[in-house]
Amino acid sequence: MSSEGRLIARMREVLPEGTRTMLGSGDDCALLEAPEGSFLVTADALVEGRHFRRDWSTPGEIGARAAAQNLADIAACGGRASGLVVAMVIPPGSDEDWLIEVVSGFGSEVAKTDAGVVGGDITGGEDFTLAVTAFGYATRVVTRSGGQVGDTVALAGDVGVSGVGLGLLQRGLFDPQARGAALGVFEYPVSTYRVPKPPLNAGPRAAVAGASAMMDISDGLGLDLSRLGKASGVCVSLQSDLLTQFVSAHEPWLDLALEAFGMDDPMPLFNLGEDHCLVATFPPRAPIPEEFVPIGTIAPGTSGLVVLDGEPFEIGGWDHLANGFE
Repeated sequence: MSSEGRLIARMREVLPEGTRTMLGSGDDCALLEAPEGSFLVTADALVEGRHFRRDWSTPGEIGARAAAQNLADIAACGGRASGLVVAMVIPPGSDEDWLIEVVSGFGSEVAKTDAGVVGGDITGGEDFTLAVTAFGYATRVVTRSGGQVGDTVALAGDVGVSGVGLGLLQRGLFDPQARGAALGVFEYPVSTYRVPKPPLNAGPRAAVAGASAMMDISDGLGLDLSRLGKASGVCVSLQSDLLTQFVSAHEPWLDLALEAFGMDDPMPLFNLGEDHCLVATFPPRAPIPEEFVPIGTIAPGTSGLVVLDGEPFEIGGWDHLANGFE
């Protein structure tokens, strides 16, 4: 590998500057415009062997995944991203071109927005790691704590799909390097695991429409809805006939995936995590943006309780200190 200075210079060449950047990468700090008077901040980390594997994902997909999940958190508060910074832990002997492909994939995902990659840090270490901090803005911030009894609960984006893709890779049902048509009917869930597809525009639209609460579903539907319910002090009541709309939308691979997992009931798929879709609650008179599909209501009951057709819905979900590839 070449010097730190050369590597950073190559990274800058493939990263977007952003429309709100007043001072970008190259100084001790970046400077971003914040005409709203406040800004959103979120952070996330991806560790090799824990969140991704090189034999499953290309370097570009790894970078894009890191960007997508941070951008989803900004959207979940009704915001749009303005800038991101990235700290990288690089193992000894890493291939410089591989690293540039990771950074290029990250930059390409960010470039779909108006945000810039405005700085970061690199250091040596044992496990390749991407630690990302994203900044954003919103004309109206939506939190998890505003849900009220009588609100409609609605989802935007895919739920359960990414977790299925991960499960299929774990079971070794095909060449882990396969892409596109070589994956057959499993192309969509596997590609969604490799690079999440968060509905970034849906978050700001929900905020404008008057959403009372919203969050990113990344650790499983039951677990994250329980978090929203606890924050709002309400019970979340789901309807199976509405959830099956998400199930039926993913034929023909769904039945084959259930067979591979040894499952008859598709409902546990919603708790696999890694989705980065959005859930929002809307007051009765609020228009629901077209990206959102109703799946239930906010009901009287125990704070944080999630029920499906009146019965407790298994929370399940992803625990970052317990789960992993092993």
